[in-house]
Amino acid sequence: MTKKKIILIILLVIILLLPIPTPALDEGGTRIYYALTYKIVAWNRVYTVYGEDGNISHLEKYDKVSVYFFPTNFKNYEQLWEIEQSK
Repeated sequence: MTKKKIILIILLVIILLLPIPTPALDEGGTRIYYALTYKIVAWNRVYTVYGEDGNISHLEKYDKVSVYFFPTNFKNYEQLWEIEQSK
């Protein structure tokens, strides 16, 4: 292999695998790291739990790190939250 091919392969791997961080979201501080082949979501979300009577019971905090691989990595934040709630 020539040097050009090796450099091209290294650049391609970096582009596909290097995560890009985003600012923390306002709903509790969740951070999302994007790459072309996967997405890492560091959940730090505060959400409301409702009682049997329909009134607000209390607040809960969801703290977890999840990794979503291709093709799930192209879903938006709210779709990923629905996936997390169904687990």
